[in-house]
Amino acid sequence: MRILDILLSEDQLQRVGIDPKGILCPIYMPRMGKFVVLAGANGAGKSRLLKMIDSILVLFESLGESDSVQTAIEKYSKYVVSEQEAIKRIESLSTSAPLKEDVLDILASHRANEKNFQGTLDNYKNNLATWNLLTLAKKYKAGKPVFFVPENAELHDVEGFTLAQIQSNAESCALASNGSTQKTASSYLLYILRRARNSQFAALNGKSTPDDVVAIESGNELMKLVSAMLGENSQLTIDRDDHIQLFGRGDFYTTLSHGQRVLLKLAIQLHAQKVVLSDALIILDEPENHLHPAALSQVIDVLLNEVTTGQVWIATHSVPLISRLVAKDPMSLWYMADGKISHAGRRPEMVLEGLIGNETEVSMLREFTDLPAKLASNRFAAECLLSPTTVGPKTGDKQQLQMVDALKRIADGKPLRVLDFGAGQGRLLASLREEDLLDRVDYFAFDLPGDSNGTRQDSCRINLF
Repeated sequence: MRILDILLSEDQLQRVGIDPKGILCPIYMPRMGKFVVLAGANGAGKSRLLKMIDSILVLFESLGESDSVQTAIEKYSKYVVSEQEAIKRIESLSTSAPLKEDVLDILASHRANEKNFQGTLDNYKNNLATWNLLTLAKKYKAGKPVFFVPENAELHDVEGFTLAQIQSNAESCALASNGSTQKTASSYLLYILRRARNSQFAALNGKSTPDDVVAIESGNELMKLVSAMLGENSQLTIDRDDHIQLFGRGDFYTTLSHGQRVLLKLAIQLHAQKVVLSDALIILDEPENHLHPAALSQVIDVLLNEVTTGQVWIATHSVPLISRLVAKDPMSLWYMADGKISHAGRRPEMVLEGLIGNETEVSMLREFTDLPAKLASNRFAAECLLSPTTVGPKTGDKQQLQMVDALKRIADGKPLRVLDFGAGQGRLLASLREEDLLDRVDYFAFDLPGDSNGTRQDSCRINLF
């Protein structure tokens, strides 16, 4: 589900029972894409706008598809006209003579029908007017929005829980609508996987029921969601003793990274609410308040990759997060201040000044972010004026480890003769020792003349012995 355009007036919102308090109307947000960034300081109205959109989408869900609403309007309009014509025909008879009692009964019946049909028609027209509050990519087909606030990434181990507690927690998780699943997510995970496993056993024994088919499909869908969120190597499994493993580990409750735990909980919430990830509309309200920047980047990247036909709304006052998203699509940026929404795709300075301050403070931030490049440039210029030196050994040197991996692959069990041409201070030699490969190679070091004080040679000997 994706929202393309929003055009809301205060009168429209009040007509459907939504209070726009704190939001300046009209609200006009056209041509929205895969993700929408709402930037603004605390108290600007971002959360209120998100909750308003959430309320409208929840209202859509109760209306039914608008195509059927339009069909119903056409049908009941014909019914009303038909009853009105019947009433006119009967009333025209009264001009020549009083109507008989049985004719009056028929007239009363037509009037009652007209009133009922008109009431039904008005309801359908109101439903259609509600649909027109938002323009969706799939016209008149709305789903359930996912309002996700990762307040707590903690996962609770369900060891020691009774089956009744697990089922109760799982049912509570299915009812959660705002990401508050930290106490129930683990129970839901076990409950769904346990049901799927038991149903698979029943199917293997030829005792499968329609409920078993549903349980197996539900378990498979949950595994697919987790795989999409955490990667194909996550390998979510459950054994006969109800022990769940993720990434081949039973202690994943504590070993998953912060970002991975949030993604797992989001997968569980999507499954519990029966939302298809690729077409989901996910609302994140100031996620930087609850997530480390690295974890937040991981969550955002996964969502933008997996939500292909849906949409991700992000309310934030984090400049690093805004810059990351705007780099992907500058037109995704909107700015809120004092309840008013404005497009900032071509006016990013509005966002910077609103979040950071005046031009002086923005310039100070720019100077700070440019500082590493300036220092690197100065360092390079200084090194260009000095005689070249050799680089010493370094633990975890990626370049050297690549060479060591290559040596491992081509070694056939016999000592491999290695000539380290330009050995310097023994970087390659240090890596061989670090990987415990010295007994598998016949190592020779060679370097060009110029080591007058023996520094390189001594360093090489240290790494060798």
